[in-house]
Amino acid sequence: MEKTQINFDQLSEVLGSINAINNNTIQVATAAEQQSQVSEDINKRIVAIGDGSKTLAMLGGQLNELSTQVHQVVAKMNEQLNRLKS
Repeated sequence: MEKTQINFDQLSEVLGSINAINNNTIQVATAAEQQSQVSEDINKRIVAIGDGSKTLAMLGGQLNELSTQVHQVVAKMNEQLNRLKS
């Protein structure tokens, strides 16, 4: 009977260790999934920043073109004003 108790105790200890390993495995899997989700979120934000940068660059080019056009219009207006003054 004593041997049976020892075997039972050892088996209980092994089962306890297996449960601890399973719990640790679940925690690691959960942490890996969370890290994956965070990485995916970061990647989406980086893409959005890249898209925003492209849009800003395009708008900057358009602004530069408009500035040049305004400068040309002002120069023509000044030219016409000078003719009227003469």
